[in-house]
Amino acid sequence: MTSTATAGGSPAKRDLEARSPNGTAATASAMVSKRSASASDDPQAVSAAARPSASTGRSEGGDAICGILSQSAPDWVNTLTDTPSLEGPPLPVARSVAEVRAAVGEWRRQGFTVGFVPTMGALHEGHLNLVREAVQRADRVVASVFVNPAQFAPHEDLARYPRREAEDARLLAGAGCHLLFAPAVEEMYSADATTTIAVAGPAEGLEGAARPQMFGGVALVVAKLFNQVRPDLAVFGEKDWQQLAVVRRLVRDLDIPVEIVGVPTARDGHGLALSSRNAYLSEADLAVARRLNGILAEAGAEAVAGRPPAEVEARAREALLSAGFQSVDYVAVRQPDLTPFAGRIDGPGRVLAAAWLGETRLIDNLPI
Repeated sequence: MTSTATAGGSPAKRDLEARSPNGTAATASAMVSKRSASASDDPQAVSAAARPSASTGRSEGGDAICGILSQSAPDWVNTLTDTPSLEGPPLPVARSVAEVRAAVGEWRRQGFTVGFVPTMGALHEGHLNLVREAVQRADRVVASVFVNPAQFAPHEDLARYPRREAEDARLLAGAGCHLLFAPAVEEMYSADATTTIAVAGPAEGLEGAARPQMFGGVALVVAKLFNQVRPDLAVFGEKDWQQLAVVRRLVRDLDIPVEIVGVPTARDGHGLALSSRNAYLSEADLAVARRLNGILAEAGAEAVAGRPPAEVEARAREALLSAGFQSVDYVAVRQPDLTPFAGRIDGPGRVLAAAWLGETRLIDNLPI
């Protein structure tokens, strides 16, 4: 698989880095936004232009997107600080596949490389770290916000999953994103769609056993998004380690020309992995949830010290229950590709867990 995100960057990226409003060298952490300062604050505004032309019958949404992206706002420079900025021009929003392809196509014509960060929204600092990583690696970055129904079972939290697109758009803009792709369910899945994707190997066991529908839905939506956005690279968080492994296998097996980049898990000051579902937790639940990371760290240390994996897993499960988790779906000590160790730990690995606090399911993992 050929990657265009080399250390030297594309000619277009080097050209961007050589120019700045004051004539000094501009770096990837201070890229001048190409978003329109006059675009509407209404996320629907760009999409509203995607109506068939009376004279041509073609959608004009792509041209509207490209027009906004081609305008410069030299007074607004994104500094990509750790604290997300809510200032600056509004982020263009593409609602259709035609719009996002038109925008990316225009970037391609200018010689830009394209990074992509797929999300389900309700963004937190962990998501924004992914965007910042993409900004460092590519000239232009698309982020998607789509709560994917294909990966939720009927009894799961699809209906109550947090949705806050306007806030997400502001955060993405502050992190350096250039375009938000926010399609409706009807845009992603036609009523008569019948295609599914089944990924074996890394999708089996753990999350695949606890949520049998999940990875088929993830593989399907990721394959569709890659085909729609056509990025050079895509950035995923390591908190969903099994999902990252599934996406890597999907890309390899289907020869999808996208480089997959993993980013370490973002955590709060207590070590709790940042998650959109943390918003469901009460203060009492948070106190328990913040024990998860420490218990996994202890399990990893025991594994490295030579304790057999099965014994490490059993002890960590009991520790989670004693800490206040109502139930534990799994604790697993695995190799990086998620295959079990044959005996004692003899190389790099991961300790992974999923546990419940009330109606909230938390996952986490640590390297060993």
